Amino acid sequence: MNTRLLLSCLTVALTCSSPLLAEAPPLSRAELARCASQVQTLRHDAPRLTRTSIEYDQQRLAINRRSAELKTERDNVDPEDLERGLAIRQRLAEHRKRTLAFNARIEQLKRDLEAINALKQDYDRNCARRPYRRDDFEALPTDRQAAMRAGLAGVRVPYLDPDTPPSEHQD
Repeated sequence: MNTRLLLSCLTVALTCSSPLLAEAPPLSRAELARCASQVQTLRHDAPRLTRTSIEYDQQRLAINRRSAELKTERDNVDPEDLERGLAIRQRLAEHRKRTLAFNARIEQLKRDLEAINALKQDYDRNCARRPYRRDDFEALPTDRQAAMRAGLAGVRVPYLDPDTPPSEHQD
């Protein structure tokens, strides 16, 4: 069989069997309401979480710089200088406490980012590019109608880079 003909047949077969071409049924009224709620949540929470993530990245860098400074200071203290030794240990203890509190906030941010990413994936899987009935749309509250009209254009859902290390503290 001609190779070109075989490739053409395979292309047609793959295209016709593509699940993307299969028409999904229209969203029910309840599904549409859930999708509209998801859009509202994503439009509200994604920018806030993006700002928080950027702020936390800056704070993490500052904490790590301070950790390095304190480590250098500790390493340069004369073991005979008990007063300076005690002062640096107190600063290290305070820094460690702040670092642990910051890492707890990072853990909460991770949970929030996981939740918003799961919500976005659910929206993509169950709502995106699905038709709905006009009367179901008109039955939505006006704020949800506005959310559906706006969609997710321009919404960037943040994620946490798995390679980002936690903040360091020096004992």
